[in-house]
Amino acid sequence: MSFPTDIYGAEGEQWNTYSDQRHVLGTRLVLQDGRTFRFVENGGTLLVAGNVIQAEAPGANFDELVVPSAAAIGSETVTVTLGSSAATVDLFAEGYLFVEDDAGESFLYPVRSHPAAATTASLVVTIWNSIQVALTTSSTVLLLKSLYKDVIQMPTTGTGDIVGVAVKAIAADEYGWIQTHGPCGVLTDGTLIVGQHIRASDGVAGAVEPLDRDGTHENEAELGRVISLSATTEQSLCYLTIE
Repeated sequence: MSFPTDIYGAEGEQWNTYSDQRHVLGTRLVLQDGRTFRFVENGGTLLVAGNVIQAEAPGANFDELVVPSAAAIGSETVTVTLGSSAATVDLFAEGYLFVEDDAGESFLYPVRSHPAAATTASLVVTIWNSIQVALTTSSTVLLLKSLYKDVIQMPTTGTGDIVGVAVKAIAADEYGWIQTHGPCGVLTDGTLIVGQHIRASDGVAGAVEPLDRDGTHENEAELGRVISLSATTEQSLCYLTIE
């Protein structure tokens, strides 16, 4: 497997949106000044510029899946038994198969492809590399979509990993770039302080608010720091350090 994981692009590419997938999901775009972005597929709702974006919540019905037949070392396929949710073709392509328990646990395998399968049916998952520690019928696995597939606006109570900030509106089910590092405009909730850290707001979906290191939210993920502040409900310029 060989993919260009980084693209060194020209100013303006970060605002391009596409109706088709031009890059592997999660491909990183780096501009001349060091600002970085990730290529994403939007979910079913318009993304708004300046909003914090998260991965789709992991599907609970694709967790702790049974492996009905052993997968030997060197195998490039793993068969799992689905639960109460069906899988469409390549739903997990560019995502992961993670061995959670028993033989082979802790190994993470990128998913190459798989067919469609109905609820409770067997699903044969093809991985990009090969099994390193044999799986047995006691092994259980998690199937996880790419963190950059079907992304959504960050709600006031997060349900998935924070992946970036939208820099331009991306229509439902279309593709584009979200920013992860460097100066970026972000929707403001509350009173920010120049030079201090920010976190995702728990009061306004898609916004940021101050990260209080001594308060009840001290363990929240740090998204960056304030460069230039604006009033609440407006856009502040922040230096993102999501990655």
